[in-house]
Amino acid sequence: MKPQKRLPVDPVWCPTGVVPQNGTGGCTTSYGNLRDLVDALVNGTAGAVPGADGIIWIQGGADNSTGGTTIPIVIDGNEANFGNWENFSLTLRGGWSGTLGTTTVSSLNPSVFDQAISIINWNGAITLSDIVITGASVGDVTNNAVLNIDTTKAIVLINVKVNNNTGAGTVRGAYLNNEDVSPLVFGDVTITNSQFNSNKNDGLTIYSEGAITLAGVLAGGNGGSGASLN
Repeated sequence: MKPQKRLPVDPVWCPTGVVPQNGTGGCTTSYGNLRDLVDALVNGTAGAVPGADGIIWIQGGADNSTGGTTIPIVIDGNEANFGNWENFSLTLRGGWSGTLGTTTVSSLNPSVFDQAISIINWNGAITLSDIVITGASVGDVTNNAVLNIDTTKAIVLINVKVNNNTGAGTVRGAYLNNEDVSPLVFGDVTITNSQFNSNKNDGLTIYSEGAITLAGVLAGGNGGSGASLN
């Protein structure tokens, strides 16, 4: 019997509480890598327009997004085809088994990227777990960070590693900003079991009007500061 071609099953966005599915249950179509999913969402061809708190499930191992190490993956809340998605919480959950219909995640097999990830112009809480960014040579256009998060609400990183990003220019590790112009809006930043090591410039930069909590965090061997908390 001729073996069946394995179809890509990740990543896929689903509403919180819905197990990963391919184009049903309110989920988007699944794609072969994160860039393809984001591009489809930008173009309005992902099979669903996220309009709820949700999770992007990313299979563990190398993500293999196209564009090499020089083109960041950008999730911009100002995109026209995103509707009001930016007002909802967003989780990037790495380490997923890749099996549709299950939510099995392993911290021993995180999702690995060699390009920058940028989530900007957001008004909902943002969580990343079991994600590795390493070997990226170009950071975000605004601050050169290979992990750039800009929201007005809480930021949570769990088992995230941003290490060994030493490309041309002043490549930073992570830049997290949830300062807000409104004096009534406060978002905390919580980072657990994460690393920001051996980047060309700063390892970790945080701007927040809320509480900043670090537990099990390493930020050493960077060309600039290890961790700058503001």
